[in-house]
Amino acid sequence: MCEEMQEARMNILSEMFDNDEWSDLKVQTATYTFNVNKSVVCLTCPFFKAACTGDWKEARAGIIELPESAETVEQLLQWCYGVFDTDYFTGSAEKLRYYELLVAADKYQLPSLKQEVEHWLDPLGPVSDYVEIALWLYQEERRQVVGAQRTREIMEDIAANMVEILNDDRWEKIQECPELAKDLMRFVAQESSRVNKRRRLIDPKHLRKPAQATDNAENASNG
Repeated sequence: MCEEMQEARMNILSEMFDNDEWSDLKVQTATYTFNVNKSVVCLTCPFFKAACTGDWKEARAGIIELPESAETVEQLLQWCYGVFDTDYFTGSAEKLRYYELLVAADKYQLPSLKQEVEHWLDPLGPVSDYVEIALWLYQEERRQVVGAQRTREIMEDIAANMVEILNDDRWEKIQECPELAKDLMRFVAQESSRVNKRRRLIDPKHLRKPAQATDNAENASNG
């Protein structure tokens, strides 16, 4: 009986998401506008609740504009309605889309969605768009949300393919982001035995391994 009731609720929410006949709020992206129900999104997402109840222009206009892609916003809204399908992570989407969803889940205060994305990110393996992901992460401090471990993994992917990257336009793109270029050169130098014999380089905080962070703290206290 409980399973039947749960299934009935899911069917109702799915119908509400797909049918905008009784919607009372618009969520607008650059390419698509979603018609949603305040009673659902405000109950499940603190950001939407604040936008609809505070003295915001969005509350008065009934339109919330989000900078994320329509694909990412659709996944956020599906999560709010309880109709999110994890098959999304086994589809043909570029891995960058998953990182976008991870950062958006953190931004819009959906910790359970963030955990779900993190769970699926781990086994996804190597990717071909690692430079594009790195360039995206180094904007707006997004790497702080993604964390040092995954940022290092992306650096490892780039470093392992440096010869190939230096011979195409990806290197020019990296040079256009000085902070990424500096961190990448630091990472490559650390992996060089010739450099390591002369001087050990210390990672910046956003690339630091947990053990390394502890060692640095101990050295500072001993000093």
